[in-house]
Amino acid sequence: MVQVDIFWSFAIGAGFAAAAARQIKQKMESKNYSLLENKYFTIALLALSVFFAPSGVLLLWGHTSWETMHFWQTHEALSKWIVVLFAVTNTTQGALGFWWATKFIKQGRFYEPYLLTIIGYFCMFFILVHGWDGRGYQRFFTDTAEQWRAFLASGAAFTIPKMIDWVIHAKVARTLYILGIIMIPAMLYTMAVWIKKGYARDPSVDPAKAKSASLLGIIFWLLFGVFATALVPAIIASLLIHLFQQVLGSIALGWIAGWIVFLILAYFTLVRRKSLGHRFANLLTLEKA
Repeated sequence: MVQVDIFWSFAIGAGFAAAAARQIKQKMESKNYSLLENKYFTIALLALSVFFAPSGVLLLWGHTSWETMHFWQTHEALSKWIVVLFAVTNTTQGALGFWWATKFIKQGRFYEPYLLTIIGYFCMFFILVHGWDGRGYQRFFTDTAEQWRAFLASGAAFTIPKMIDWVIHAKVARTLYILGIIMIPAMLYTMAVWIKKGYARDPSVDPAKAKSASLLGIIFWLLFGVFATALVPAIIASLLIHLFQQVLGSIALGWIAGWIVFLILAYFTLVRRKSLGHRFANLLTLEKA
């Protein structure tokens, strides 16, 4: 969606860099290193520009209401410059994520690129889950503005069966499945191959651990990491904001208190080194303690 793809593309770019961190580190040790001559950067840009950006434009054109979270209802209402800007940022933000990650890689720091990736996915999921009014997930599970308005007018509760029904029957969902089958497996396989090959380039990696790390295992941890350290925290952040809004009786104070509490919890459990987040990332980086 327009609101989340900026963060998603950033996460993809940072994720590609994190996956090829050891290879990039070796290239950076050369005096002639250039980001524009980095094949991993080239592949990341190709993935973003050939697959990710066009998929966003396809959704924006074919499912405008859902893609803009019902801000615009038809593509006729869109300015042509919005479409152009949307397509461009779906590539440039990924390039930014890749470049930013290389700043840490140059210092031999392999955890921070993964952290950048998770932060990008967290922002994406938070917008989907909470949005600007706490109803982001409700807009996600309604195809059109008409469905969204009808749901609000009914005063009914948004239930899990309703979400499951959307997953099974919604036209938008079917489009997402087709696009996902094309893009996501190829992206995950590429990242897993880079991670696996990177182990062989680093003598500090335990050979036994490197040998036992299978491509399927790496792909599993990549997927698990996105959901466990990005989606789950996004849900927790949303719940905290809702909780403090009810307790304090103020939307603004609820946002402030909820974010303060969440950021403190996230720092100690997911962000700082030796936290659960760092220990999880180490399952992929295989860095020595």
